[in-house]
Amino acid sequence: MNETKTETNLVAWNGETYKGAGDWYDKFKTDPEFYEYTQDLDPDELLRLALYAYNSGYALVAEDLPAFIGEEQESFRGEAESAAEFTREIIEEMGYIAEDFPSWICLDYQTTWNSALRFDFFEYRVIDIDGKYRQFFWWNN
Repeated sequence: MNETKTETNLVAWNGETYKGAGDWYDKFKTDPEFYEYTQDLDPDELLRLALYAYNSGYALVAEDLPAFIGEEQESFRGEAESAAEFTREIIEEMGYIAEDFPSWICLDYQTTWNSALRFDFFEYRVIDIDGKYRQFFWWNN
């Protein structure tokens, strides 16, 4: 992954507010038309939805939000500390590495991410209030 993309997709998050990725989070929390559909989402789900909306790049109207929430939840692939860790998890989930695969063989998960998986997923790097990073990954529809 190149550094420009990481910088572009960096979001500061303290569990209640965020800085970056547009104003979707605030709209989902404060606009009565949107809040009707988002009021039951926890803060992390709301942040994910805001990032997903921002990444989609199209105008989202409140009436489309139920389907959009379902799309985001279906597309969300989880959190990982790095692209390499995410790649390892995906490869294992897909069953490409047998349980008896020798532990002494080293696989380059970062290269696998850079050469293949980065085209199928997009990511946001999130920095928590305590300064630790989390990364969110979604299927790129």
